[in-house]
Amino acid sequence: MAATSPLETSAAPVLPHRSRIALLLWFATQWLLIPLGFLCQVLMLLTGQSHVSEVLDPFRAFLSPYKLVLRLSRSRAWHERYLDREFARVARDIEQQRFSLRTRFHHELVPLPEPPAGPGRESESSTDTRTGVGLKPKGLGVRLKPRHYRGVPLDTLQRLAHAHHLEVGADTAQRLSFGISLFPRAGALRMTHTAADASQWGASGEHPVLPVLPRSALFLWFVVQWVVIPLEVVGRCLLLAFKLVADADGGNADGIDPRRAIARSTSPSSLAFQMSRDTAKRRTHLDRKVAALAEQLRTQRFSLATTVFHAPRWKVRRDSRGLTLRPRDYRGLPENTIEEIVSSHGLRVSGDGASLRIWEGQLWTELV
Repeated sequence: MAATSPLETSAAPVLPHRSRIALLLWFATQWLLIPLGFLCQVLMLLTGQSHVSEVLDPFRAFLSPYKLVLRLSRSRAWHERYLDREFARVARDIEQQRFSLRTRFHHELVPLPEPPAGPGRESESSTDTRTGVGLKPKGLGVRLKPRHYRGVPLDTLQRLAHAHHLEVGADTAQRLSFGISLFPRAGALRMTHTAADASQWGASGEHPVLPVLPRSALFLWFVVQWVVIPLEVVGRCLLLAFKLVADADGGNADGIDPRRAIARSTSPSSLAFQMSRDTAKRRTHLDRKVAALAEQLRTQRFSLATTVFHAPRWKVRRDSRGLTLRPRDYRGLPENTIEEIVSSHGLRVSGDGASLRIWEGQLWTELV
């Protein structure tokens, strides 16, 4: 009697492996298809049909020689060892709520599911009474793409996740082909940080609205921006000219405004500020920034730099405009610190309650 493989005897749901021919074909053609996909994403971004976070999606499909050999082997034990290492790293990132560049690049960050509301228990997604906007969820989990666990049954994935104090999303069994979500097990999100981190965040120990970016990512962008931004500006200008010719009323041209590309540029002084981990420097920077913007908001006279980097927009009345506060100006600061600084200059913050980046909104003067 022929022996059956563990894959055939397992009753748990499992996604089948990709064909070896398909894997080899993709490995050979990816060197051409991925750059073409990147160019298509850039064009879609410039025309407003895509989001900036989707530009690097084609590169996330890259198949390295190691992973090619791993997937060609179809070895259950080898796949489990690979996933065990991956889950260990992801669990550490989720526990600390500090996600490495590798995690952010290869996986998707998703909000932690809210606990069921009960008597005397408020929902995790509360509303700030001073600003009237929804506060961000208390943490993030990680979603893995199906390519990471093809050929591994769901019960094995759950066992590996539990070994690292994680749990798999409740709807995963029906949605394996869409990816699996990993969350901390009940009570496992301890938010362990060093004493130095706590002292940086202040006596309250509150976590920043947005974490600071890795220094490697900041420096990499500072290097490549000198090529990327001019190309994007030229592309946006061409698209804007085409739209104005093709569409006489010029409606919805804001999405391809060339100033949006320039607003992402980083000067040497801004690079030095963003690479700093000194909370006091970040508070001082935000205080000076908001003070300068507040004066311009009161006079409604905006400098060229403010027009480019803070995008004045109409609000409430046609004679009053607000300003956009960029995330790099407040990364690493807790929300109460941001509110305190903004309100000290006679301003308030408004934002989108459905967005995780609730402070990536606009600064408006109080209108009574």
